Amino acid sequence: MFILVKFSELFSYKTGRITIIPQSGTMDKLYIDIGNSFIKVSERKEYSWHTHLHMRNQSALAAAEELNRIDGLKDVVVASVRQDVLDVLEANLDRKISLTKLHTGQIPSFYLDYDSPGTLGIDRFLTCLAACTISTGNVIVIDTGSACTIDMMTGDFVYRGGVIMPGVGLFEETMKALLPELPSTDRHLPDHWPGRTTDECIRWGVYGSFLHSIRSFVDKFAQRADGNHVYITGGGAAYVLEHLGGELDLIHRADLIFEGMQEFESGSFIQK
Repeated sequence: MFILVKFSELFSYKTGRITIIPQSGTMDKLYIDIGNSFIKVSERKEYSWHTHLHMRNQSALAAAEELNRIDGLKDVVVASVRQDVLDVLEANLDRKISLTKLHTGQIPSFYLDYDSPGTLGIDRFLTCLAACTISTGNVIVIDTGSACTIDMMTGDFVYRGGVIMPGVGLFEETMKALLPELPSTDRHLPDHWPGRTTDECIRWGVYGSFLHSIRSFVDKFAQRADGNHVYITGGGAAYVLEHLGGELDLIHRADLIFEGMQEFESGSFIQK
């Protein structure tokens, strides 16, 4: 599968191969999200976000080189959960480009109801911050990609913790690696319970477990506080929406991480 991104590349998720496409135009500032598997670069234009680059973390050097080619680029703001990838990007970024790194050490302690802030991924706080800024009251954020996190922030912008579990792709990879004799299946849940073929049993066990876990954790948060707005974001959001959208009132925001980065950078959520 190939996708065309705005200024730079054709990218294959399967091979990670990149074809550079020249494009004109200038921009002053870009936001970079370095996740567990992918680098995503976006720009805020008026009321929406525009993705300029989406590539695997192994291509961090190519990402830096591509950023260096952009006329007029002065500032990049980065949130990263992969220090090794950030190091490659920073080492190869042109020195004329100012790099601002967002990290959990910058979060005032009274906004963290969390016992190990040093190991908290900044992305978890940022997506909650964005959701809490958009909505009035408590929020639950499901961010599903290589990992799936389910987190809560109360209406006073205090991060309350959550869950980290494998994303649906990791469930699949583990089954294939450790149980190779089992047949491959698609991701659709059977229309009856219980499974009456090996294929159906695998689909209930893998995909049913993933979806039921999300639903269960959202319910556990709901028991702690009322009036929660439930947001979903990440590369696996469409799958969760397809299967849980009818059960949960899910608000889909594809660029929640970037909205959180912009809000965090401004500091406007901090009580003076």
